Amino acid sequence: MTGQGWFDGALVQPALPGLEATLARVSGWQALSITDSPQTMELRIVNRMPVALTASPATLRVLFRPGILTMVEDIVLAPQSDLAWLLGIRLPTPEQMQRDIVMDLVGVDTFTVAPGESFAIRLNGVSADPTGGSRATRVQLDYRGFFRDPDTEIGGTEVMHLPVLRRHELSGASPTALRSASTATSGPFLAGYLDGADLLNDGKAENELTIRIVNASGRPVALSGDADWPTRFVLSFHTGTEKLRWGLLGVRTDHLAVTEAQPGWQIDHYTIRRTEDGILTPGEYLDLQLVVYTTATIGDAQLIITCENLPDFDDGDLVLLAHVGPLAVRNDEVEVLNKLIVDGDLAVKGEIEGDVAVKGKVTSETSECTDLRVSGNVVVCGRGTSPGATADRGFSLTVCGRKSAVGSELIGFNTAAGELKWHVNIVETGGGKPGGLNFVETGKADYRLFLAHGGNVGIGTETPNANVHVVADPGVTAGLRLTSQPVATKEAPVCAVYFDAVGISGQSYIGAQGPEMFVVAKEAGSLEISTGDGSNAVLIWQKGSVEVSGSAQIDGSLKVLGNTEIDGVLHTTAKNFAIPHPLRPEERLLHGCLEGPEAGVYYRGEGMLESGTAVVRLPDYFEALTRPEDRTVQLTAKGTEPFLLSYEAVANGRFTVHGSNPSGRFAWEVRAVRADIPRLAVEPGRGGTGSIP
Repeated sequence: MTGQGWFDGALVQPALPGLEATLARVSGWQALSITDSPQTMELRIVNRMPVALTASPATLRVLFRPGILTMVEDIVLAPQSDLAWLLGIRLPTPEQMQRDIVMDLVGVDTFTVAPGESFAIRLNGVSADPTGGSRATRVQLDYRGFFRDPDTEIGGTEVMHLPVLRRHELSGASPTALRSASTATSGPFLAGYLDGADLLNDGKAENELTIRIVNASGRPVALSGDADWPTRFVLSFHTGTEKLRWGLLGVRTDHLAVTEAQPGWQIDHYTIRRTEDGILTPGEYLDLQLVVYTTATIGDAQLIITCENLPDFDDGDLVLLAHVGPLAVRNDEVEVLNKLIVDGDLAVKGEIEGDVAVKGKVTSETSECTDLRVSGNVVVCGRGTSPGATADRGFSLTVCGRKSAVGSELIGFNTAAGELKWHVNIVETGGGKPGGLNFVETGKADYRLFLAHGGNVGIGTETPNANVHVVADPGVTAGLRLTSQPVATKEAPVCAVYFDAVGISGQSYIGAQGPEMFVVAKEAGSLEISTGDGSNAVLIWQKGSVEVSGSAQIDGSLKVLGNTEIDGVLHTTAKNFAIPHPLRPEERLLHGCLEGPEAGVYYRGEGMLESGTAVVRLPDYFEALTRPEDRTVQLTAKGTEPFLLSYEAVANGRFTVHGSNPSGRFAWEVRAVRADIPRLAVEPGRGGTGSIP
């Protein structure tokens, strides 16, 4: 047989996948153990072609990346290998230490491999280099000398993923044993939850978990802060739907975050790594604060904490059990997602928040107030009376407020359909504000009516500075309307107020005697603010136009307290912001806006490649907001080792990133031009003849 040279059958003929290879221990565990070296590894090769392949002779080349193997000279072929092979190992010279370790395997005999059939080659004496601790690598297999017919050689390359772990091969503990408790032991550590392990699964509840990892070994445990192989705890979990059990999270919008770790530790997404060498003394512990939002299936869920790179111990897993469902118990408190139905009496020792249906009586075993919402009719008897009797002392109803951000929440008013429309609270005194009783239109506005401590009444304000103080809502025709008796002339008493004055043809006044200022509501639908002789006036027409008689000048700055909304285009010479300096509060910090010849938007973030690719999803409104032809993407490799990055065009609110580092991290930024407004005319009226629209 004559070969046609090296080539990849999968590239030449995509329908023919060639050979498939796996590298694992004899038991099938696909990992290379650091602590269990030397070991026997098995290279198994499967024919994925639809036809039989004949090897004559087969040549295999296995390439290990630098720093993965040690004591390579001890590696030999095991007699249990299928068929007969010759092994040659080429080590890099001291000047070539960054080159791969190459193992060449040459078949001694001619053999045939049927479709789907496999053969195995075993290597004894394989040892992992402990430098770098637990990590992952890729092993490359180049093959040739396989023929589908006398003139067609099949050759190619297969890349295998191989974890390198500081642990012995798993002992084979049953899944049930790993799922049986909310505490776990592995190596020197005992782990468990503080304050409960229940998770509400509506996707909205902020479930806070505290995990305590204790040194239960009875002796000090060394911690490595080495940058290349630090001691670390890696969190992992399953997803759970109706068909997949043991899941901690459900849909893609669910997420888990590590929010806090102790000094000497650094949080990197789901990894908590040691930043300096240290010792964990017997009984000393590490607390991890987690926040979980989940919609996973009701039931038990696993949270797996993998401990890696302890100088004196193997890597290990701490498998904790949490419960996902509509009921959670934390810190002696019970939280229920929906209504709680009690078929009997309910004794309350604390507070109840939410809807409760009770088919018996409700009692409180504490002097504290109980916040209870009940659907149905309620009969309230005064203190010291019995049902049906008249209270002769105290109050028939006492409402104890629930602490809130503003003060105390008291009463809510629902429609017949159950929609909360109004509520009442007490606003605390402080910050220069009097405090008082506040009537709120729920979801719309506070201080619809405000009874301040001391007697002043506010409408639309929490700081009434008169017996009645009205602040009109935007868009309201008048903040206060009064109807009085007829007024004859302008010479009305000082500070008189006349609205809808009976008998006056077309005019009402707010004015003063003599040639002083008047505010006159005229018949034509206008408001005039003027001096007595009319030499200076501001005339505001009903349709919105403003006329100024005399001069109007603002010397200095114009300050607007509140929000400004402009339904149109704002043209300025410069746009700045001025804020208190974040480091020196007595000073100001001034920044200018970044500007350009387009109405642009940007989005940015970070991502990580998986097998050399990553998909970045943009907000769901991105396609409708921006112009497809005006979108650009900037990519930046993250880390100490540069690598190449490229992207495919943004489409359907997403884009794909490709990189030369299969698991590299990167930062991205997308810029685009808005599609909901016309393009910006950068030079309107070029030549000096035009004007800014």
